[in-house]
Amino acid sequence: GCGLGVFLEVARQRGWDVLGVDVSSDAAKFAERNFHVRYLSSLDTLSDSSMDVVRVSHVLEHCVDIEALLVQFARVLSPRGILMITVPHGESFCSLITNRVRRIFSSKPKYSCCLHPDGHIWGFTAQALSSLARTCGFIPTRIFTVSMGNRTYYPFFYDGLLYRRPWASLTPGLIVRQILPQIIDTIGNCAQRGSWVVGYFHKARTHV
Repeated sequence: GCGLGVFLEVARQRGWDVLGVDVSSDAAKFAERNFHVRYLSSLDTLSDSSMDVVRVSHVLEHCVDIEALLVQFARVLSPRGILMITVPHGESFCSLITNRVRRIFSSKPKYSCCLHPDGHIWGFTAQALSSLARTCGFIPTRIFTVSMGNRTYYPFFYDGLLYRRPWASLTPGLIVRQILPQIIDTIGNCAQRGSWVVGYFHKARTHV
């Protein structure tokens, strides 16, 4: 899920040897043409223990067979390799509050979460991601949640505002739908209830 290859280019500039994997041929052509980064359409052609780091960001929530993909990551990673995963939180702090309030007023409330048809078919918690990774041959090193405004993962408070609307055009609806949930989720990071789960893992000595 490397997309247009921007992250790979930044990593390459910092001395990494990089390789992208994406099912989109258009994304691969763009990255290869503009960043001179080599792309593959799948992991199948990679040799065992050939990668030191695998980064998979906002991909697993779209995949039907996550376990098969994680087993592939374990196969291609070197014995001391690191897997880094970022996925949406299944019930962030804002969603948790919203769902509890809705249950007060309705016996069949609309459920607020990160899932949506033809897109995100999975949601995760820190505990669920840890359990899944262990099943597939990994040992958690660190798992935590982040939200908009995190300097490493999401440096802009709400990046959509930067190219869609000037700050002067903020409306009450926009604040309620976009700004307020991010503020609440940021508070939720203290209890592992942020917008996204980030996990770092290393391979077990024997993997699946």
